[in-house]
Amino acid sequence: MAARDRAGSGYIGELDGLRGIAILLVMIHRMVPRTDTGTPWPIEAGWAGVDLFFVISGFLIAGILIDSREEPDYFRNFYARRVLRIFPLFYLFVGGMLLVFPLTNGNFLEQAGSPAWYLLQLGNLPEAVLGRDPPYWLAPVWSLAIEEQFYLTFPLLVRWCDPTRLARWLTVIAVLALACRLVTTALVPGLDRMQYMFTLCRLDTIAIGCLLAVFVRSERYQRWRPQLPRVLVPVIAVSAAVLFATQLDRTTWFGRTLGYDVVAIGFAALVLLVLELRDRPATAALRVPPLRYLGKLCFGLYLLHRPADTLVLAVVERAGLDANRLAWLPVKIAVAVGLATLSWRIIERPFLRLKQRFSARTQPTAPCAALAVGLLALVACNAPAARAQNRMNMTKLLW
Repeated sequence: MAARDRAGSGYIGELDGLRGIAILLVMIHRMVPRTDTGTPWPIEAGWAGVDLFFVISGFLIAGILIDSREEPDYFRNFYARRVLRIFPLFYLFVGGMLLVFPLTNGNFLEQAGSPAWYLLQLGNLPEAVLGRDPPYWLAPVWSLAIEEQFYLTFPLLVRWCDPTRLARWLTVIAVLALACRLVTTALVPGLDRMQYMFTLCRLDTIAIGCLLAVFVRSERYQRWRPQLPRVLVPVIAVSAAVLFATQLDRTTWFGRTLGYDVVAIGFAALVLLVLELRDRPATAALRVPPLRYLGKLCFGLYLLHRPADTLVLAVVERAGLDANRLAWLPVKIAVAVGLATLSWRIIERPFLRLKQRFSARTQPTAPCAALAVGLLALVACNAPAARAQNRMNMTKLLW
């Protein structure tokens, strides 16, 4: 199939716009002040922005892997490019937090668990399984951990399976994730964070995004393409109606089990509809530069929006003003965008420029290989330092 015939090929500006919406949902969900009278459910429902990230991520990364599965340096290129995208900012931020937090909080290990969880991309497990409560700034790493755990092995599946078998495996993964949520909800009814943050409970959302990538590369997609908008609009409408009726409450039985799949299917249908309507007036709003800019910065915004929230509140309170006013929300978002812009220019973009050296037509160079290995080694280098700061016994470090 020619690349121009695929809805998922090339750069898709509208998906940056969707990512911009996703990060806005997450930031508004986190930055709006909570009051004793409660928070409106649309604000609380902003957690779904993370699930939109999962679907888009699965679609884009699975597409890259499928299109390059026959290349000789398939594994080297994927893992090196992934390291260059995620590790620099992640380990500067998380490593810094793991050095600072123990100095300011003597109970850090009891609250958050061992630094090794976070440095080894397992940061979702202390909160999901052990019931720990990581510091406010460190909390977002749970979703990044789920993605990295999935993409650690997913390239193997893509390499060894043709598209038909891959679709079957992804369907099995999605069904098993739902089964895992059903079982854990029954066994641990008081821990809804397990269904929200435990890897095996959340793989269906990413898998559905991956299935979308398989679908748009199939002959069936070409046959069905003319009728797709007439199917996708009702799917999105029904999903939205169900989620509106349940208020996206992920603490109820429905929210903890079937609700995540309704969200994922609705978002997958939305992504596919956007792909079908790309470069048309119907998707013009997703192509506006400010929204696409937020989408470009979404990784930095996701990690840095909580420090921005804390910084603005500290300045406001020091000035003797009411920190609970909704009027501070635009200021918080602006500060987050400023921090993410600095991160993009100083940290992320210089490393991203190196990704071109890990493409199908390039051979590895010693500096690039050393860079990838060096970034991976940050895990091993930072863990002992963080443990030294805590001066705790080995039992506490493990948990």
